[in-house]
Amino acid sequence: MRKQDTSGAWYSGIPSWAELKKMAQAGTISQVLSEGDLIPIRLADGEENAIRVTHDQTGNMFFVFENCLDKPFFMNRNATNAGGWAKSEMRAYLNGEIAKQLPDDLLKAIEPISIEQKMPDEAYAKSRDKLFLLSEEQVFGKSRLNSIPEKGVSQLRIFEGSQECRVKIQDGKPFWWWLRSPYSGNTGSFVSVNSSGAVDSIRADSNCGVAPGFCLIEPRKI
Repeated sequence: MRKQDTSGAWYSGIPSWAELKKMAQAGTISQVLSEGDLIPIRLADGEENAIRVTHDQTGNMFFVFENCLDKPFFMNRNATNAGGWAKSEMRAYLNGEIAKQLPDDLLKAIEPISIEQKMPDEAYAKSRDKLFLLSEEQVFGKSRLNSIPEKGVSQLRIFEGSQECRVKIQDGKPFWWWLRSPYSGNTGSFVSVNSSGAVDSIRADSNCGVAPGFCLIEPRKI
């Protein structure tokens, strides 16, 4: 594999995904991957993207698609956020159709993580996922919450800068992209990031950009 460092230089020689998985388990992955590194990826259908390396506030490493997948998708076929991320059609889409598009060695290396959302009715929606969307707090921190905060989640460092750091591209242009957090203002929307990089919300049945994340080991809870 090859990667691009934060200066923009590409170089080769980093380990395979299987080797990176072993290094993550051993606690030595920081010897080869640093905050902000970019790893190119080609999906089975020929689509090209890149994976950005980042960490949360406690040092857990995350891998996030740099830009939206070529095909936008809805969170749910109907305008509802009932059941949150766990019951969403987006979750099934990512861990079904999109997971099958990943390189085999990468898919084998990904560790499912636990996601738990508290819903407005006080119930908890729980899931374990290889591919997931980011939460509102992972992107925007605690400053602007339009959703019920998830326990054990904190902002990712790649999103700590100006608003522009949250802009993602789809079909060559800045595009709205989904977050997994149900919008607390109504029962039909999820939180999203608009084309300017600001927090927003959109109806669950809208076609919006998809920028998945994944981990190689289960993140430590805060």
